[in-house]
Amino acid sequence: MENKPMVMWAGDPEIFRKLGDTMTACLPKEPIDWIRPHGRPTREIFLSATFIPYSADSLPNDNAWYLLGRTFFHIFWVDCDMDEYKSRVKKDLIDWLASLREKNILDFLVIVVMTEEARVKAKILRNSVYDKIKADFCNKSPEKCIILTDPLKSYGKATESWALVFKRTRQLLLDGITNCLMKFEDNMRAEREGRNQLGWSFFNYFLLQEELAFMFEMLKLYDDALLQYDELDALFTQFIQNHSQGETPDWLITEMANVDIDRYEGADLNIRFDVLKRKKIQDRCVSLLDFRVYLFSRQCTLLIVLNRAHQVVERALPFIYNTILEIKMLNLQSKYPGAEECWAVQTCLNIINTCNTNVPDKSERSYALSIALLRDYGRRKMKSLCEILNATPDKSNESYNVDLANKLKSCFRTKNDSVAVCNFAKALDSRQEIEKAYLEECELSMGIFKAVGRLRSARMIGREMALYYIEKKEYAKAENLLTEALKSFKADKWDWLADDTRLQIVECQKKLNSDTVYARSCMYVAASKSLPIAKRKHYQSEFFEVAKRVSEPMIVRCRPIFDLASMIPKKDCFSLTEVCEMTIKIINNLSEPVTVKSIKIMTCREEYKNTLTRRSSLPSVVSQDSVSDVMRNMSWDVEKKNDTILKASVTCRDQISPQNSKNLKDTDGKDIKSLVIKNVTVINPGENILTLTGLMDQVGFYQSSQLHIETDGLMFIKTINNSNIPDLITHFNVDYKQPTIRFFAGIPMQLEFNIYTGSVESHEQTPFVIQFQGDNSFVDLLTSQCSCTLQPFKCEEVSAKTVDILANLIPSIAEFFTIAISFENECLGSHQFRVEMQKLLTIEHRLKVSGHKTFCQITIRNNHDNALLVSSPELISTNLTFVNLGTLSEVYICPAKTGKFMLEVSKTDGKYECQPCEFVCKYSIPNEPFEGICRQNLNLEFIEALFEVEVKTASTEHQVVCGRECDLVIIITCLSSSYNGNVIYELNRHNNQYWMLSGQTSGIFEVHDSKINHDVLCKGLPMSSGLIPLPDIGLKISDLDGYRSLRSEEIYFKSTCNRVKVITSTGQSTLVVK
Repeated sequence: MENKPMVMWAGDPEIFRKLGDTMTACLPKEPIDWIRPHGRPTREIFLSATFIPYSADSLPNDNAWYLLGRTFFHIFWVDCDMDEYKSRVKKDLIDWLASLREKNILDFLVIVVMTEEARVKAKILRNSVYDKIKADFCNKSPEKCIILTDPLKSYGKATESWALVFKRTRQLLLDGITNCLMKFEDNMRAEREGRNQLGWSFFNYFLLQEELAFMFEMLKLYDDALLQYDELDALFTQFIQNHSQGETPDWLITEMANVDIDRYEGADLNIRFDVLKRKKIQDRCVSLLDFRVYLFSRQCTLLIVLNRAHQVVERALPFIYNTILEIKMLNLQSKYPGAEECWAVQTCLNIINTCNTNVPDKSERSYALSIALLRDYGRRKMKSLCEILNATPDKSNESYNVDLANKLKSCFRTKNDSVAVCNFAKALDSRQEIEKAYLEECELSMGIFKAVGRLRSARMIGREMALYYIEKKEYAKAENLLTEALKSFKADKWDWLADDTRLQIVECQKKLNSDTVYARSCMYVAASKSLPIAKRKHYQSEFFEVAKRVSEPMIVRCRPIFDLASMIPKKDCFSLTEVCEMTIKIINNLSEPVTVKSIKIMTCREEYKNTLTRRSSLPSVVSQDSVSDVMRNMSWDVEKKNDTILKASVTCRDQISPQNSKNLKDTDGKDIKSLVIKNVTVINPGENILTLTGLMDQVGFYQSSQLHIETDGLMFIKTINNSNIPDLITHFNVDYKQPTIRFFAGIPMQLEFNIYTGSVESHEQTPFVIQFQGDNSFVDLLTSQCSCTLQPFKCEEVSAKTVDILANLIPSIAEFFTIAISFENECLGSHQFRVEMQKLLTIEHRLKVSGHKTFCQITIRNNHDNALLVSSPELISTNLTFVNLGTLSEVYICPAKTGKFMLEVSKTDGKYECQPCEFVCKYSIPNEPFEGICRQNLNLEFIEALFEVEVKTASTEHQVVCGRECDLVIIITCLSSSYNGNVIYELNRHNNQYWMLSGQTSGIFEVHDSKINHDVLCKGLPMSSGLIPLPDIGLKISDLDGYRSLRSEEIYFKSTCNRVKVITSTGQSTLVVK
């Protein structure tokens, strides 16, 4: 509404003629704060007004409940001297005020126009016209009379006078509006509370609250005006919902339900105020559709004024849907079929056109999504309209309902409609045009959905278009759309919808006579788990029949027909002459068995890898060439800002096309071998466990690359890689090892020679000699040569000879060594082979200190498969003496186990250099007569403890409280009489899970002849309850190079085995197991 609040003026018409335009133009230039009643927020508004001359008949009554067309404020202009005031103006002013009081109007202002000279004189004499009027009429309300000084001049005093007049006029006018609004809202509230009474009419109330919305619109408070329409919308919707529940008010039956919908013109937002529809509302003859359109257009007009046109699109879809639903709820009959669909399409197109004109940023995602949803709804209504008009592809051109189309064209306006609506109206002229319009709308909706990232919605529209093209027998277009939709359905795991789409794709490909593509699609349909068995069997037979018809064998991927569930070689490493076996589990997803000619696993030989992990990751089993190929197929992108990486991405470009059979069989020129089942095999539905065999002719690392399954006219190929399948082991080694014989040195062993004569024959006894030669000087063989006699033999015979040997355990022998064995015979010739030997016993030693004493621990490991009895241990040295601390003189050591002896070591010459020693012990096998002697050279670096460290708590009760500090006493004692110098101590932090230390945790002190002890007191807070160890201490001593850290062997920790009992604050001890 373009109306303004009306102000009625009276008084001197000549002065208003001169000053009225200035008053009208300058009044809205400055804002005023409107302090609203009922606790509503204060608003800043710009007041404008329309000035009308005084008329007693136009004055509103006190009980007049309307806002439009009434005056809210009254002004009386005075420009005269005192004589004229007394003779004429005073009487006019009395009559004017009397007429206002009669109507109970209290909002007025008397403006007295004076010159500056008269104003100064009157101020001195106090006898001006202004003073007289103020005394006669405004004695109790002096703010309702004001002076306007020299209004036609532009000097400072005149400008200030004008500003004061404008300010007073704005405030008093706003007070008048506020008083009227308060009375009007009270009346409107009372009217609303009586909505359940008989005779109440919604349209009376609608016109009443709409006046309030018009008033807010006049005050430029468009959001408040919109709120009034939203409340009316919600109230009307509630009445309709109550009607659906059986609570129907009288006014709904008498004033709306009986009014037929004779016009189905779409909502036009270009018309800001529809006078005709409001006239129908006033006359109580408006239809539901006209009322809804009028109410929605008023809401949209205010939204556009508020620069919130994007909300128009958001409200549009619920408006159209609810309006059509309300028509059905009221059982209103359409004038002719398709009228509601035609109205919906018009409304969608008009709203989109208006919003695109008023929205600055059309690419904003939420707005574009709302537009897409609105277009999609219009597209669906357009499709329904095509079905009503017999414009679907399954109907002939002659069946198009031209008469109904002409009637529907009457729903369109002859003017004001958008170009899109006009084009849609023209499209009703023929079937081809409306079909074209529908497909264009589908393309637009699908494009917008793609742009905003709603790919699923776009694919669903594409699927509907595909079905439409199938009905038109345009199978190529349908196939493209269905294929795109299938990609989205598969990515979203919509299996049922994907299978249904595949069936439609198969039918299209069959109509296009594309055997290869048709066969591949049949393959997916036949392997589906969600389709009926009968349909799967049908397409399985179709698949194999088409494969037999093609000229060349088809190469396809194993999936989805065959899945490789597991692949496990018989063992990790095969011998070169051994048959390699690979057990695989193949899952047949078809509903019937498949007969195959052969199953192969293609393997690529690479360089031999001597370590194997059964489930190694992919980078550990690919060659450098493979890695470089992968790197060539990768691209990376790094975003940096101020040398900081914001984002890094790596993209792998898969070069294998899903339908490229040449790439499927590409092996990059590697050495290819295969494990194969060549006989005819039947693969049943479900799991099938098969064993493939093959003989590898070269040593190396074999990586499985492809699985080939061959049938009549088909080759199924699967590229094998280390995926997330747990039982997929794709590699194995093939190795060749020279035959070796392992013997133990130090125990009698038997060598058995099996002599194969081959083609040689001898009729008399012949000697043969066996010689043993060690590879290093530490081997002392019991027998270096053995001569035997070979009895007469014939061709192809095998003779066995046994020889006893013994390799002694001597000092400094290596744990593993080899010896060469040579065999000589005048008939059979000379032969050599090697024997690997291992020490029977492995001996290690370790030195320990305790106070002033030093100990040596000897550890003996039994490498034999039988238990050994070790006795009489002895350490021999020229400068050291040893005392065996054990009470047992012999130790029984099980296979692969160790036995230990502890000896106390003491020095004889005071030197600390490394001392060579020899360890000697006896050993034997229980219940056997053999007894041997083991000798082992050892180098002992004699050490002594230089310092003794003791840590203890200061508590006499030998227990502390968890979480509470206690005193820790550290006593450091020098055990070496030869050391004088500085010592640095520091409490180690490696066991800080038990203690939190503070105080003197580190420091330095001096050691000399008169001071060998140093005490330290620090604080410790136990962190857990139970029996916990004491903190450790590290020591450093001074030497020629500075300070060096003492080894653990040089410090005797007296408190190592001690534990502190830590109790909780409640006094209960808790054992903490670490």
